[in-house]
Amino acid sequence: MRVTRRAEKATPEYLARTFVPVEPVPSLLESLDNQVIYGRRGTGKTHILKYLAEAKKREGDVALYVDLRTIGSSGGLYADTSQPLGMRATNLLVDLIEELHNQIRELVENTNTFDEVLDTLIPGLDEIGLAATQVRVVGNTESSVTINAGAETSSGSDISIGLHGSVPSVSASASKRRTRSRRLTESRKQSGYEILTVQFGVLGRGLSSLLQAMAGRQLWLLLDEWSSVPSDLQPYLADLLRRSFFPVAGICVKIGALERQSHFIHITGRGAEYVGIDLGADTAASLDLDDFLVFRADRSHALTFFSQLLYQHLVVLMSELGYEFAIKTAAEFREICFADQAFDELVRASEGVPRDALNVAGLAAAIAADKPITVRNVQVAARDYFLRDKEGKISDKAQELLNRIVRDCVKRETRVLVLRRPRESDNYLVQTLYDNRLIHRIEQGVMMGNDYSVKYDLYLVDFGCFVNMLSRGETRAVNDGTDTVSRRLLDGSRAMEKLRSGSVIQLPSGAAR
Repeated sequence: MRVTRRAEKATPEYLARTFVPVEPVPSLLESLDNQVIYGRRGTGKTHILKYLAEAKKREGDVALYVDLRTIGSSGGLYADTSQPLGMRATNLLVDLIEELHNQIRELVENTNTFDEVLDTLIPGLDEIGLAATQVRVVGNTESSVTINAGAETSSGSDISIGLHGSVPSVSASASKRRTRSRRLTESRKQSGYEILTVQFGVLGRGLSSLLQAMAGRQLWLLLDEWSSVPSDLQPYLADLLRRSFFPVAGICVKIGALERQSHFIHITGRGAEYVGIDLGADTAASLDLDDFLVFRADRSHALTFFSQLLYQHLVVLMSELGYEFAIKTAAEFREICFADQAFDELVRASEGVPRDALNVAGLAAAIAADKPITVRNVQVAARDYFLRDKEGKISDKAQELLNRIVRDCVKRETRVLVLRRPRESDNYLVQTLYDNRLIHRIEQGVMMGNDYSVKYDLYLVDFGCFVNMLSRGETRAVNDGTDTVSRRLLDGSRAMEKLRSGSVIQLPSGAAR
């Protein structure tokens, strides 16, 4: 399967034709609310943002998609902590404004959409360009005082012996020199807590003028790869958005980010003042794609989504190669190309992550060659993908914890991992496994019995952790409840006690933050 697995490599047309909506995500993204979209790598953040950009352009709006990894001439400058924070933050903000200005200018120059309003649009565009020279991050300065004084004393004497004719003679002289000056060096330096603020100048006015000139069109700013920005600079970038873009009616900002690598706010320590974005107050509720893509009780929903995903990628691929795909529906594709329960095995191996599904399906298809894909093909592909792309990319402590979890899961005959929140579930080793798609969250805030003060998060341990044991017959697949896990079934039932049995989450020494 020669499909495009990464959205940043695909053309806008390819993304539009291969997009498979997962309700209610599209309807939530259509709102004009400023919003953060979370999701682990591979869950489709880039695909969704690029698809949204193209959809809004077709509707006549202005949509600017920005990959923050590409902002600036040197990413190393932003991460260079030897440089003052104010300078690094200023360079980042200036580079972003220049990128937005260039995208809007290119849109104006290369389309006839704005021909009738050029006279009013150009001044607003010029103001945005001017804003790049006005934005800066400033802080307090240090002061120092130096006082000098000193003292020096010297003395000496001379004796000379010589001949006066034939008679020896002796002469002596003495001298004493004393210079008085006092040198006392005192250095005094005064500095307080550095409080950086952002000055935006004409940016807000330029954006307002631009929106007025756009004659009712909306401006969508779609920022991807937020977590690629150094963490100490992220609040200043967020502050730029909050103060300049958020207040302007007709501008909508959507941000794609990794949850635990994102820092949107910095409290300045002066009352309620802060730099950045207060999520939930300055924005609408954030979305987490993992909550929609890791399917729980509705197994048929998962089968439908992934069969449609693979089918649409194949249709587009065949079209680009100049062929018409003979299979007309996703259901037919699933029946013809997969034998027995192979597609169910693929869905299980992908754990709800679209990129993983595409990769495992591609490997399985290569193994099957010109025959239908079998369960065995999927298991071999899942094992190879796990070994190549997942295992070995975590710390020794995280690997030690994963090994312990896998052994416990085999003992209890279940892949379900139940962790108490917040202490167990939020532990950084657990979140390392989660971010690297080695465990997958399927429920949050599950209560046990009538004790409402104790809540748990439910995870599935990645299928790839077990494929070697399955292939060697060391363990077997059982109905572990992963198809029917839900809050309703677990509340007050013996299932929770069974899942909690055993010491699954004994963290290594020093693992806590």
